[in-house]
Amino acid sequence: MPSKYSTKNPEVWVPSSEEDARKEVPFLIKLFKKYGEVKSVLDVGCGMGRHAYLLSQKGYYCEGIEPHPKMVKYARKHYPNVTYKVNNMQNIKYRNKFDAVICIFSIIVFNKSNEEAIKTFNNFYNALKKGGVVIIETYNAINWLANNSFRTHFTDIDKKAGIKTIVNENINTNNQSYISERTYYRIKDNKKLGSFAKESRMFFPLELKFFLESSGFRVLTMLSSDSLSKMTLKDNRLDKRRLLVVAKKIN
Repeated sequence: MPSKYSTKNPEVWVPSSEEDARKEVPFLIKLFKKYGEVKSVLDVGCGMGRHAYLLSQKGYYCEGIEPHPKMVKYARKHYPNVTYKVNNMQNIKYRNKFDAVICIFSIIVFNKSNEEAIKTFNNFYNALKKGGVVIIETYNAINWLANNSFRTHFTDIDKKAGIKTIVNENINTNNQSYISERTYYRIKDNKKLGSFAKESRMFFPLELKFFLESSGFRVLTMLSSDSLSKMTLKDNRLDKRRLLVVAKKIN
């Protein structure tokens, strides 16, 4: 569960800084241009609102949804020209409104059951206009198997924020999920600031393809790289840390 610290400082939940987002948005635009005719975008799990804002600066109409009110409050304060709403992917009710839906940085893993996943993918389908595209980017579970890369303990250092994060993770084999426990310390005096734990669904490439096709999409490409900011259209060997799937609404 989130600590008081992580609730008051929602930026610690979001893996992409604004600097990172500025590197990632051009690749998203490249995908929009290659696979669709995109003018409007729904950012599902928009976090602090950075990607939606940067896309709006490039001329796209954007809306962001995010279940955490603190993040939406931050987004509205810092990026007032974009519409941000408190909602989650299982409950959105849009109909034929957007040319693209993006769901990046492993937001999709919060569909812990197959039933939740099916509901979410159906909601994405309904939110899109005919021919619209969905872009999903998440942890690539097969990377852990192919490269024996699952880490049970590691430390992240954010010198700019002055925060050290101790991470402990393990796999729940019954739920096909991994549990991540994070504890935050202030670097200058090693004072503990707070902690939180989350459980996330592990998705494999063909599993995502199955869910998308079952919801009426046609998968156009699947890419894999160590990060979204470094991904290219040639990264089609699906064994890297991050997985990206582009699919089109066909009816």
